[in-house]
Amino acid sequence: MTQQENSDVEASCSSPTGNGTTTSAVSYAPNVISTPAGPYKLRSIQQENGKQFTIVLQDENGPCFLLAVVNCLILKGELDIESRAKHAGEVTFSQLINLVGSYLLDQSERNASLLGNLNMESVVKNCFERLENINTGVDIDIKFDRITSFKNFEMPGFVELLGLSLFHGWVIDPQDTELYELIKDKTYEECKFYSLSCENKRLEDFLKTQLTFNGLHDINQAMGNGETAVFFRNNHFSTIVKRKDNVYQLATDISFLHYQNANFVYEALVNMDGDTFYVDADFRTEEARKVALIPSPRNDYTVALSSQRTSNGSKSTVTRPSLVSTHHASNPGTPLTRESAASRDLPNPTMQFPLNTGHELRHRSQNSKCNLL
Repeated sequence: MTQQENSDVEASCSSPTGNGTTTSAVSYAPNVISTPAGPYKLRSIQQENGKQFTIVLQDENGPCFLLAVVNCLILKGELDIESRAKHAGEVTFSQLINLVGSYLLDQSERNASLLGNLNMESVVKNCFERLENINTGVDIDIKFDRITSFKNFEMPGFVELLGLSLFHGWVIDPQDTELYELIKDKTYEECKFYSLSCENKRLEDFLKTQLTFNGLHDINQAMGNGETAVFFRNNHFSTIVKRKDNVYQLATDISFLHYQNANFVYEALVNMDGDTFYVDADFRTEEARKVALIPSPRNDYTVALSSQRTSNGSKSTVTRPSLVSTHHASNPGTPLTRESAASRDLPNPTMQFPLNTGHELRHRSQNSKCNLL
């Protein structure tokens, strides 16, 4: 395929002007035609219990599928960036490939049963061949009946061998019988061609969503507490994790490296309208984190009582302090149901959004992620 043909059919993972090669409906490909991949910035995150982990950040041209996989395994405690890279504050593409490749070999025998009818040897061989060029993109197509319905994925068995799950949230509501019957057995590519030949406004609107209430609900139900997964949305792969009754997306945009964004680690996936909030490494909102930093009432009372003592031993009257939480920030969210997803309360938006350091964080997925063909 010529360079001109490449530019006609491809979109970029993080840059709207990227080039690449594609053969199916949904694809991402960073702009790496004339530039080497990486290095990628690292972010060290500290939890209140002292535990620290280092994740890989998404820059303008980063291979989001590889980074999502690496970060999933890091959150699971299965991988760790080597000390030399941590000291340098960045990791190379080769280091990431070697890290994932070594882990893939270690896990291939253990997770072979998850491959079904696929031959493990051929799967591993194909995965290694694709890993070498994964910075040029991954082709994928999806179906809308389940969060795990992916078609034409050029690395079959890769995610399963790593012990991970791959989800999307683009699921049609079965109660919408007309639209459901129309597209339940079709892939995105098939729906796209159908919409070109048969004008259907509802189908056109659905193909613009990429996340539905049904999809978000099903992801919440499928994931166990503490589980991580690779998530496909807005033609971009990211890392998600479930904490109690909420699903969060790991904040990997390079803007979060700024010191003033230190407490923004995860973004809540709560609805389809873009209304969201961020939490820290311990899944606390900004308000809940501030409340947690206030000394306990007992200690306040003891200190105050001591400071109020007079020289002759008499005591002044001291009012015992109290803490009152204004809302459910320390437990941000009730279990997600189809009925509550659209109307659930969000924490106080004050201080909820990270500092913009030149990157449009809230609109990045719409303007600079990979595009549908």
